[in-house]
Amino acid sequence: MERELYDRLERALRVIPERRPPRAQYTDHDIARIVLWAALHDRPVCWACDRSNWPGRRVIVPDASTVSRRSRRLGVLKLLRGLSPRGRGGDASLLCVDGKPLLVGRFSKDRQARFGHADGGMRRGYRLHAACDRSGNIRAFCVRTLNDAECVVARKLLSRAASRGSIVLGDAGYDANPLYEMAASRGARLIAPRRKAGRSISEGHRQHADRLRAIELLEGDARKRRQASRLRTAVERSFGWLTMLGGGSPPPWIRTLRRVRLWVLAKLAIHHAAIQARR
Repeated sequence: MERELYDRLERALRVIPERRPPRAQYTDHDIARIVLWAALHDRPVCWACDRSNWPGRRVIVPDASTVSRRSRRLGVLKLLRGLSPRGRGGDASLLCVDGKPLLVGRFSKDRQARFGHADGGMRRGYRLHAACDRSGNIRAFCVRTLNDAECVVARKLLSRAASRGSIVLGDAGYDANPLYEMAASRGARLIAPRRKAGRSISEGHRQHADRLRAIELLEGDARKRRQASRLRTAVERSFGWLTMLGGGSPPPWIRTLRRVRLWVLAKLAIHHAAIQARR
């Protein structure tokens, strides 16, 4: 499985023109190969910088310090983003938004990890926020600390992924009037259940018309509520594939927001290659 996925990643890399920064010994492709090889095998970068861990492959292997320094630059990050093309083609008429916790230990020394609600309690770490289409393709994503509210981060996702006529499905964490208003400004329609269904609707402040329609839709017809729940399985399936590929909680050597974002970029590129392999 790893061999086939890496071959697909290698073919995708060859399509992108190579770039070598001024006075640099290695190209951005050389750095990206190390990052992808480490993420594919769930190993640290220093492991991928050992030539003996590349059996049967001819590859340029930089030092681990060089990979760590160069992976912070925009060229390598853009290259990794290009391996998982988001928002290109496909059917964007139905989108699902959700967040996946990326947890670290409660007593971890990672100073950037924050406490937030996850898995039914207070946990510490980060969160992957993503918008997926009905095929499971991730069309927009971002990584934030765990204390950032999903309904606030979703505004950035919808500004990238939503288009006129799109239906956006979310869970109760996305039930917020500002998010309904933002989706409507893009020509999309958000549908999210309330945290406590059946309660009276507050008349103390203005309710967005799309929110009132979503409440009527999801609380007035059990069949439509079950249909919306089944449609959300696309994003759950996508996150499930990420977990199966080792994209669950970051391993112990992945700490701080910068490294977690780089690790997620590599995992999403692998996830895209896995989708292509299944097809």
